[in-house]
Amino acid sequence: MGVWCSSCKEVAHSDVWLPRMHALARKQGGKCLSQAYVNSRTKLQWQCRHGHIWEATPATIREAGAWCPVCARERHKLTLDDMRTMAAKYGGYCLSTAYSHVTAKLRWRCAHGHEWERSAAKVRNGEWCAICVKRGRQSVALEEMCALATERGGECLSDAFEGNRYPLRWRCEDGHEWDAAPSNIKRGRWCPRCAYINRRHTIGKMKAIALERGGRCLSDSYINVATKLQWECSRGHVWFTTPMGVLAGNWCPVCKYMDQCVTDEARRKYLDTETRT
Repeated sequence: MGVWCSSCKEVAHSDVWLPRMHALARKQGGKCLSQAYVNSRTKLQWQCRHGHIWEATPATIREAGAWCPVCARERHKLTLDDMRTMAAKYGGYCLSTAYSHVTAKLRWRCAHGHEWERSAAKVRNGEWCAICVKRGRQSVALEEMCALATERGGECLSDAFEGNRYPLRWRCEDGHEWDAAPSNIKRGRWCPRCAYINRRHTIGKMKAIALERGGRCLSDSYINVATKLQWECSRGHVWFTTPMGVLAGNWCPVCKYMDQCVTDEARRKYLDTETRT
């Protein structure tokens, strides 16, 4: 019995030909994305194995044997010699002996001898040796760490940067060395030994030490052992020096000089000079 309803006829026609279009696309390694077939002159949507999507009539695909226009253009545009030229711009080589299309992986080698596989499309878009890129970033990061250490009066002693969580070797301005992750240093941490020493002392302790030596600590706040405070000895001499120096036993530099003078005349000359100034 024939099909007399035009709508039913279209459905039946689609049921027959649409699976054939899907099968035709699969032979090419792709897909037919359309869900309905009208006739051989009505375009359907297609996708190749490389993800390119376009529209073409069933007749073009079935009878003319045409397929993805993007891949066709790329095959005509690029050759193996083009791949070698691209590699040479990076100072490297294309090791593959055949080229099919831009999304097919080829073998490459950089100027430092690293080898890897990547599509021509990605290389053409600027992607090259991942190892060199990583080392370049690590080199920049290490320079940043060295600059950070210099800002704090110290040094970064390591010669390689592996990542923010991997410890580097550091040295502070007082010569203490320790290992710490770059992430900790970026957050403001520094020499743990200096931090311990600084926590042990206060402005009250500085004033007490000065009092024991018959003098005074004239400063009102304490920062750390390396930041100078103002002091006054029992003879009224005033000077600036670090808590570290005082803790080491140093005291008034003027009195120290006077004590080193071997004659009264030398002391008087110094006192006269001091009085005039």
